[in-house]
Amino acid sequence: MDSLYTDEVRRFVNTRDWPSGLIIQVAEQDEPAPHLNLIFYRDNWLTFDFEDQSKITSTVKEVMEKLWSMGIPTYVGKMESQYGD
Repeated sequence: MDSLYTDEVRRFVNTRDWPSGLIIQVAEQDEPAPHLNLIFYRDNWLTFDFEDQSKITSTVKEVMEKLWSMGIPTYVGKMESQYGD
């Protein structure tokens, strides 16, 4: 099966106007069906003020709408810590 996380998708995600310091991971999953997860870390999220958190939320909506329109199921996930705690 071909990857959903193509160079085009990677470029699109990485060129959004994310606030400096945001840690985002894109993970490709096969179960229950092929999809992408945009993963954010709670400890990183809490370092941003309300304005930046709102900007991140808007950008996530933009990314998800674009990828879904390209036929790429995309979801948002959260991890407690970027350090694996």
